[in-house]
Amino acid sequence: MANFIIRNLINEDGGAQISDYGAHVMSWTPTGGFPVLWTPAAVPFREGEFIDGGIPVVFPWFNQGFERGRLTDRFPRHGFARTSFWRPAADDVPDPAGPNRLSSDRRMRCTLDSADVPADLLARCTGGFAPGSAFRAAYDVRAGHELAVTLTVRNTGSVPFTFEAALHTYLRVGDATRVRLEGLGNSAYLDATLPGFREPGFPTRTQSHSPVAFTASGVDRVYYASNGLLLRDDAWNRSIAIERTGATQTVVWNPGAERSEWREFVCVESAAIRELAVTLEPGESHALGQTLRTEA
Repeated sequence: MANFIIRNLINEDGGAQISDYGAHVMSWTPTGGFPVLWTPAAVPFREGEFIDGGIPVVFPWFNQGFERGRLTDRFPRHGFARTSFWRPAADDVPDPAGPNRLSSDRRMRCTLDSADVPADLLARCTGGFAPGSAFRAAYDVRAGHELAVTLTVRNTGSVPFTFEAALHTYLRVGDATRVRLEGLGNSAYLDATLPGFREPGFPTRTQSHSPVAFTASGVDRVYYASNGLLLRDDAWNRSIAIERTGATQTVVWNPGAERSEWREFVCVESAAIRELAVTLEPGESHALGQTLRTEA
């Protein structure tokens, strides 16, 4: 685990763990409650491989990328942010009081500059990362009785910069088959489980009034909605409220029975992807944020 540093945010309202690798929030538990984020029983740390579970930062492309109206075949999936080492801000350094304890017990910030990313990865960005392209990404995490994360991307170059981004949140649940996701009624969505999803012009469907449910068949959808949501978990008798800023879509995913742990989590992702990717002019910035809060 050389170079892999896990930082702890611990206070009277809750605790969270964040890895410098991928700026990855690995856990968050409000005081007196169940863990809210899911991670697998074993989390291997290997450079070049992403960390499973928690909140992976998806940037600067989603899945294999999207350009000129169709999916592309970029690698790695979901971009290079989650397999890059981010730098903690100068005031977010380990406190001598404890291993990897931060000088603040509630928030941290880490950054990723395009100058720190290998050129071959940058060349896979939308538009090929033309001469004059540059960006700075900052990720802010605030943990306590709620968890707030914000990815802010600034165009520090001299030409426009286009990117996709998502906060790929794995929410821990008692039993996915007893979960209901409310707030997406009547929203248009793309169903990635259907044949032809990769083809241009793939049609949208419309969610009924009913909440989104999860079964062994799996769910993989891109909803064209960015309003607040409520995940009701009957198995644990709790709800998770989800508020977003800067998002244009919501990705809802659960692998179904093809993955042994499928009943333990559902993914609800705040996103700006596909044809609604963000384009920044020089000097502009965009913030994609999400706040989680548990309710009885």
